[in-house]
Amino acid sequence: MDASADSLNVATVDFDPEQLMRMLLHDVRSPLSTLGLAIDAMGSDRAGREERRAHTLATTRFERVCRLIDEMELVLSGHESAAQLEQIELDPLLADVLEDVRRAYPEPLFAVRGILGVRVLADDLALRRAFANLLHNAARHARSRVWVRVDTEGDSACVQVCDDGDGLVGLDAAQAFDAHARGEGSQGSGLGLAIVRRVLAKVGGDVRVATDEPQTTFEVRLPLFSRPATG
Repeated sequence: MDASADSLNVATVDFDPEQLMRMLLHDVRSPLSTLGLAIDAMGSDRAGREERRAHTLATTRFERVCRLIDEMELVLSGHESAAQLEQIELDPLLADVLEDVRRAYPEPLFAVRGILGVRVLADDLALRRAFANLLHNAARHARSRVWVRVDTEGDSACVQVCDDGDGLVGLDAAQAFDAHARGEGSQGSGLGLAIVRRVLAKVGGDVRVATDEPQTTFEVRLPLFSRPATG
């Protein structure tokens, strides 16, 4: 056999770009898991001030890469599993998501306001993904404060995620949820807000944004399951 026939000329291989991206994302998860364990080990109680600062920075960057991989896999997915609708109480779900966000962004002051005990009909994983993206986005752009307000209006639950940052610099509200839309100076992938709208649509919800300096508000509306008992 001709030696040249045994050699692989990659220039002639017809790669499917999406398939190649899925393979790369899959292959990168294993070393990322090892890296995550190493970063966790940096957070020893005996660590000094500089080591703790390095640990916080490494954790933030690591979680950002993991979220980016999750977002890219979701976008590349040709189809998504059907939403598993169930009644979900918003307070504990938001508390769980906020705890993760606080670990990545310790500087802003976080607060939750509004009605307690509101239940929605939704998919737990979809809600966690949506609120994680919104809260990470708010924390990344906030000057000093991020706050969440829970309310009801008619047959909808309303959750507002607000920050005191600079707003949608270089974007208008109509563009904010477009895939790959990025404001001026943004270091994100431009996928986060598009995914928020996508996963909320799966459960009959929606999201919109308003900027009124010095405040940016993302409002999520979800099908209301029940209001808290009064009296």
